[in-house]
Amino acid sequence: MNNDHHLHNEILNEMHDIYIKKNTDYGDSFSEQWKEYGLLSLIIRLDDKLRRLKQLYKNEALVRDESIRDTLMDAANYCTLGIMELDKRSKYKNEQVLPAPTETKTIFYEGEKFIKPEI
Repeated sequence: MNNDHHLHNEILNEMHDIYIKKNTDYGDSFSEQWKEYGLLSLIIRLDDKLRRLKQLYKNEALVRDESIRDTLMDAANYCTLGIMELDKRSKYKNEQVLPAPTETKTIFYEGEKFIKPEI
């Protein structure tokens, strides 16, 4: 295993430890939110993290409660949680991954692609 492979493995182990700790502290809030809002819940959380990353990039010296690395770890864990939710549901053909919007368009998940039916 080269150094990059070893470092990648260490980071994944750290991400797993963070996931266990936060899941213990907050419960399974991501999965619960996914049930209610689908993929949109991940999009919003990632958007928050990317906005936070921009702020940290601009003003890193002023922010002490969360580092750029912490923000990236959280974003990576959210991506992993999103993959977990998709994988848990992928056995159901055409499963809806977004809640039915108030408009008439609905997006379905089928295998590895999203289908937006024409209305």
